[in-house]
Amino acid sequence: MVYRQGPTGFDSIGYSNVPAYVDTGLKNGQEYCYKIRSIGQYTVPGLVFPIINNSQEKCGIPMWTIFTPCSPALTVGTNCETFINELSWIYPDTCLDEDVVYYIYYASNSSSDYIILDSTVLDYYTFSTNPPSVVGCFAVTALDSLWNESNYSNLECVDINACGRIWFPIVFTPNADGYNDFFFADSVNSVDINKFRLTIFNRWGGIVYETDDPYFKWDGRDQQNNKECVPGTYFYEGTVGEFSLRGPVERQVRGSLTLLR
Repeated sequence: MVYRQGPTGFDSIGYSNVPAYVDTGLKNGQEYCYKIRSIGQYTVPGLVFPIINNSQEKCGIPMWTIFTPCSPALTVGTNCETFINELSWIYPDTCLDEDVVYYIYYASNSSSDYIILDSTVLDYYTFSTNPPSVVGCFAVTALDSLWNESNYSNLECVDINACGRIWFPIVFTPNADGYNDFFFADSVNSVDINKFRLTIFNRWGGIVYETDDPYFKWDGRDQQNNKECVPGTYFYEGTVGEFSLRGPVERQVRGSLTLLR
């Protein structure tokens, strides 16, 4: 019989008919103590039966230096109000029962190399950037107590479409009533803009407003003389550069808007 020391003493964990036994399911780096109890008999009549012998107690610490932990299963959720990505993962129940540390990997676009962002013992991580952006690719690995590292988890990517892209309203009413008083670029992920240029024209082609600020708010006044522009149709055109999984991309925007008072 094979005994292993537990919280209350030595407990039987198995038996063997040969002089060897393999104990499995152990934690890496934790000490375990054992002893063996052999049971036998002599063939000569009249002697003690059965004959029981206890071995000495021996201890050892398992060290799996070539062991590879399991890969976590990763999920990424995007919060478009706070411009953060919320990572969470599951470490498979089929893996060895051992405390692990997780590495969080990040790539800014689909052609970039993954870099280590951080490490944690938790099973979740909140990712944010400055300036804020939700675009990126993520992976997680698990490391055991000897820093053996698992393969990447599944790769999860978030692109600019996750929170919608920049757009412009078609009507605004700059009459100081607190409702729809400004013309501005509307998008929950406008933080992903790295380049912006917009020009607004009147119907005769005259420029009434120009800006390179993606957070602009046009109040319906001529930028040159600060006079109120007359009600009617105006036109805009410009360039928007956005971060994406392909890297920075630019697109042309143009359209018309109606100014009402």
